[in-house]
Amino acid sequence: MNPSSLLTRRIWLVVVVWLSGIPLIGFFGWGVLIPPPLRAPLVALAIAAPFLTYLYHPGIRGIIGRIPDAAIVAFHSWRALAGFAFLACGHSGLLPAVFVRNAGYGDLAVAALVPFVLLLPETRQKYLWFHIAGLTDFVFAVGTGLYFTLRGNPLMDYLFSFPMIVIPWFGVSVSGASHLITLHRLLTTNGTRKA
Repeated sequence: MNPSSLLTRRIWLVVVVWLSGIPLIGFFGWGVLIPPPLRAPLVALAIAAPFLTYLYHPGIRGIIGRIPDAAIVAFHSWRALAGFAFLACGHSGLLPAVFVRNAGYGDLAVAALVPFVLLLPETRQKYLWFHIAGLTDFVFAVGTGLYFTLRGNPLMDYLFSFPMIVIPWFGVSVSGASHLITLHRLLTTNGTRKA
């Protein structure tokens, strides 16, 4: 068997187990049992782990390096769902209003950029700016969430309950890592990755 193919299967297995496990953690209420000061560091760790794996594992770097930049941008369309979910939770009083504004509208703005970026002429700069904007959104959203969590706002528990837990512990993690990986790739190589 091709080593690259085997590694690709292992990567998909990790992603499927991760995506399957997180909803179960939320469903059984284990997410809210994690002490609030540890929640944001766990999200940061879930962003850093794939990025560091990419940096230090040549096989994984090779596989991820073949993903076209446009496909990574298109993946960020999922943030429209996250943005609407945050706004719906805010409307129902389930999350703090300031957090909802920063996270919800930020995600909607990044998702709205996706079609425009994909329609622009193929340049390295358009991808750089998109990923900088997406990462900036995460800094504001995660920072606001951390502020309310450390202040002991009980509404933040809802973010670590089912089904919302999938957003910070999978969506934000994979998206944040994709921003860092793509920025690293764009800044250390020439040109863009095309299909």
